[in-house]
Amino acid sequence: VASQNKLAEKRAAAEAALGLAPRPPAAHKPASYTVADGSAGVLRVQIASDLHLEFYEAGEDVPAMLEPAAPVLALLGDIGNPADASYARFLAAMAERFELVLVLVGNHEYYGHGRYSADEMHAKAEAACAANPRLRLLHNESITVNGVRVLGGALWSDVPPLERPVVEASMNDYALIGKRTGEVVADPAVAPAPATAGAGGALRPVSCADTCAWHE
Repeated sequence: VASQNKLAEKRAAAEAALGLAPRPPAAHKPASYTVADGSAGVLRVQIASDLHLEFYEAGEDVPAMLEPAAPVLALLGDIGNPADASYARFLAAMAERFELVLVLVGNHEYYGHGRYSADEMHAKAEAACAANPRLRLLHNESITVNGVRVLGGALWSDVPPLERPVVEASMNDYALIGKRTGEVVADPAVAPAPATAGAGGALRPVSCADTCAWHE
């Protein structure tokens, strides 16, 4: 319990540093699952990542590429754009095929493209998983499946200070992942477009300082 509390404290501090609003734990989701996979302590997991649903043609049968080979599917990030309907549709289709689908966000899930902040994109991913008891988004937390502890979370690089200008100038993360400034621009002459204005203020790209704070 103490270790879980410490993890929760570190998560809250890191998210506060990045500008992410505190989120309550997934109280509506169980902490322990049992799947039909033999005796306790036995767990078979099928893994997939970097599917990038946003690049597929509309109507293409993406789920056909994932025929079940295990009762649990772990989607390990960069699955799609949570702001696009294809993301939720794909997760729902996977929940029909697998007993349990573990969902992690990758850096590309946070790409708001100047419209949404990282926190807003994360909330969309959470909403896509909340509708189905077989979908479980793991974000810096652990669950138990058949007696096996499974930990999940998004990881960020600890970029040395001297390297940060080069990294920020060369990686899409620092152009396409947004953070709310917390300040609402009042002057209409300099106000952001409606798509970038939100309750938390205007958007700015995240910096290495933001993602390094989240890494810690």
